Amino acid sequence: HPTSTLHTTMTMLPALILLVRAVAARDSVSFDFGWKHRTGLHDWAKPDEPPPKLPDPGLHPAEAQVAYDDTNWSAVQLPHDGLIASAPSATACPGGCSGKSFIPRNVLWYRKAFKLPEDWRGSSIWLDFEGSFRITTVWVNGMLAASHDCGYTPFRVRLDNISDVNIGGSNVISIFVDPDNGDQGSRSSGSGWWYEGGGLYRRVHLVRASKLHIDQDGLFAYS
Repeated sequence: HPTSTLHTTMTMLPALILLVRAVAARDSVSFDFGWKHRTGLHDWAKPDEPPPKLPDPGLHPAEAQVAYDDTNWSAVQLPHDGLIASAPSATACPGGCSGKSFIPRNVLWYRKAFKLPEDWRGSSIWLDFEGSFRITTVWVNGMLAASHDCGYTPFRVRLDNISDVNIGGSNVISIFVDPDNGDQGSRSSGSGWWYEGGGLYRRVHLVRASKLHIDQDGLFAYS
């Protein structure tokens, strides 16, 4: 009966609203500050040093370990272009790499120590990266956590399902970025011919949500 159906719907509506509020609620904290940065695979890159060919930090690089000494790294905040601070070099870039800017596309490292609140235990926790150029590898407390190859799309790193993450304690995230764009850029390299920068050039957010939550891009509308 239409009247009965309407009454049932109206009775359930408050509970439905509360459920939607619960699954939509989340805490989002800026993760842009307190980063350390270095240019170079396993040491600071020299001004006229060409970028390494096919650089590989390895599965368990020293830079990804919690106890690694990064005191001689630069303090930076995001968004950060890890290439623009380097001086142009015709020696390192005889062909005018990086969109003819002559800026060497050396590999980049980022590290950040952070704490997760104790009352976040039992929650879903992740990092939302708005963008990193280009080939990005992420370790958390020395454990390989994620990789992402596209310099123009956002990506997410889940934290609460990593066994070594300390809820209520200290953690270290380490990120290796290879900004190579095929030197001059090409369709096969997923890149352009212009200067595209390199590193964590967009913002990062630390997010906490209930275990029952609306997934990323989980809601949409169409007509």
